[in-house]
Amino acid sequence: MLPHLSLATASEFSAEFMRFTNEAFRLECLQVFDDPDERAGFAGFLANKNTEPQSAPMDGWRKINSAAKGRGATMKRLRIVIPPLSDYLQFEIAWGYSFSVRFGEQISFLEVGSFADVQVEHDLLKDFWLFDESRGYIIDYDLRGRFLGAWRTDAALTKMLVKDKTSLWPQGTPIQENALAAQWLRNV
Repeated sequence: MLPHLSLATASEFSAEFMRFTNEAFRLECLQVFDDPDERAGFAGFLANKNTEPQSAPMDGWRKINSAAKGRGATMKRLRIVIPPLSDYLQFEIAWGYSFSVRFGEQISFLEVGSFADVQVEHDLLKDFWLFDESRGYIIDYDLRGRFLGAWRTDAALTKMLVKDKTSLWPQGTPIQENALAAQWLRNV
């Protein structure tokens, strides 16, 4: 991909969620994801958008958030949103973010007209995770939103991701205060 990246193993990337001590930050840009684990739930949501999930979703994510909270660490997510909300984003809010917020994750929305409106100092606007502002991972997806891999960033690119987080996070609105998200949030 780029000289500043090296492909991370699944176990290396997964371990970061139990390893960070202060903060895990996620920038989420794609408006639609195609995750095989979500397909049945997404189909159920599309069939009746007012229904609740039939099973407790995201048990693993709950455990990650609980462990982070237990060690005094914070999880944050900034979701880039291009209105109107796609069916997928409605699903993600109703059946995903609603639970994540209850688990302790801080989620904010940054509404933009297009990706060109997102102000960063470079041309690399990609989904990423940043752990303790010292370890970064670019999350790679294909054009349909299918996960391709996590790329570990070098020190220079990690510093760039820290700058992105520092400049973009204050521009977001907490999901609980966002008008677009309000009709889809459940029990937050």
